[in-house]
Amino acid sequence: MKLKVWGRLGIVMAVISTALCFTGGDVRAESAVRPVSAGGGQGHGLAAWSDGSVTGWGYNKNGQVGDGTSIDQYIPRKVSGPSAVTQVSAWNNQSFALTRQGEVWAWGETYSPYIAGDAALPYQKRGLPVKLDGLQDVAYIAPNAGSIAVHTDGTATLWYKTFSGTQGEMVVKYAKLQVVKNAKTAAAVGNYALFLDKAGKVSSVRTYNDVYGRYVQEGDPSTLQPVASSVTRMTSNYNDAFLLQADGKVLSWNSNERKTKAVPGLSGVYDLASGFNRLFILKKNGTVWEWDYNAGSLAKPFQIQGLDGITAVWGSTGMTGYALRKDGTLLSWGQGTYAGMASGSGGPVSDKAIVPVQVQQPLSWKVNGKDVSFYASAVILKDKLYVPYTSVFKPLGVKVTSGYSDPDPAHYGNEFHIWNLAYGGQTLAVNMTRPQVVFMNGKPISSQLNIEYLADATQFPLEEITGLLGIPYSWDRTTGEVTLGAE
Repeated sequence: MKLKVWGRLGIVMAVISTALCFTGGDVRAESAVRPVSAGGGQGHGLAAWSDGSVTGWGYNKNGQVGDGTSIDQYIPRKVSGPSAVTQVSAWNNQSFALTRQGEVWAWGETYSPYIAGDAALPYQKRGLPVKLDGLQDVAYIAPNAGSIAVHTDGTATLWYKTFSGTQGEMVVKYAKLQVVKNAKTAAAVGNYALFLDKAGKVSSVRTYNDVYGRYVQEGDPSTLQPVASSVTRMTSNYNDAFLLQADGKVLSWNSNERKTKAVPGLSGVYDLASGFNRLFILKKNGTVWEWDYNAGSLAKPFQIQGLDGITAVWGSTGMTGYALRKDGTLLSWGQGTYAGMASGSGGPVSDKAIVPVQVQQPLSWKVNGKDVSFYASAVILKDKLYVPYTSVFKPLGVKVTSGYSDPDPAHYGNEFHIWNLAYGGQTLAVNMTRPQVVFMNGKPISSQLNIEYLADATQFPLEEITGLLGIPYSWDRTTGEVTLGAE
């Protein structure tokens, strides 16, 4: 649905595409560009799309979103650098992408250093994704503190970052795991890696040398230990791994115990993914279940309401899961501080229940016919688009200033912040009392306009402000295109 608003009256025209159905706040579309992979770290998310692009969102203090900043991004941003991406994955505050050419790209903690001297971002500039030159012809990646790359010929390489040199700089180290042959996928589990071969057999190999207190190096003695057979998929999180067998049942494996155990109560399973102390289960009927396996002996798998017609699931190292609906919609759900990152609003979606939300499309901005970009994050609150004042107002010709009110006797003599937005001979003012009071050209008016503070910035409701100032505005929710001013 594309909304267009002109003038103070806020006249709304809705141009409805027959390919869309707008239900319960979700926009669903049979889109040519669909998610092909997703994943997340502790508080950020990633998605790879069928056009080869990558998007990132969420907690970003280490540059793990991939936009070259350390600003939290509540609406996905397109990641610069990797192209033709087929798989994305994350570990804690690090992000990784695998391309169709077998290249591996990395960004985030230790991969995206702080960059000094940027005029626009003197304290928040981070490095963009970098290609890992020591990895070629890769078919699958399994990130961890010690990450695993499975090559197209079935061999595998361990890679990790460590300090090196007299200056103590961070470098990437690589070690070929000589005993691994015919591998299809892998899972990094504690100080071990599990490898699934094309015959459905799973074997383990140690990746950390406890004697020397370091990751294994080429030439270290190493052996493959059989783990299980008739396995179709694997997933892992820290020290725990889960193996899906051909009969739809699930085995667990812990890197400390190194024994497989049957997971009771699970059958008819089609796919698996994992989060911190939780297992995400896609059943053959298209429903998704979650098992918080570290919540006590009485914890049982429960169905996540609102997830139906699902064809794939992905996990994170946090408490967030991702699911692909058969119509191409990418959904996210979770618990804790970062549960609502994908929704555009940042905070937990619900304190009482797990509520799946649609992952928002990245936004593109066109102001008076010209492309505009800005570092700070826009947000979506109550289905409305908000922007920071350092975003589109200056290109639009809107002058934004702020000050304080006189002491207000009705509020015990307190002074309140006032925002002024001037455009075309008109001045819109917002007094930040509770409730906020809106003025147009010095006279109070009735308005739903409400300024918020989120994503480390003051956020302004774009539709209300442009409507009151008479500025053309449109937001295409399907494509993420936002158009302001004269086209």
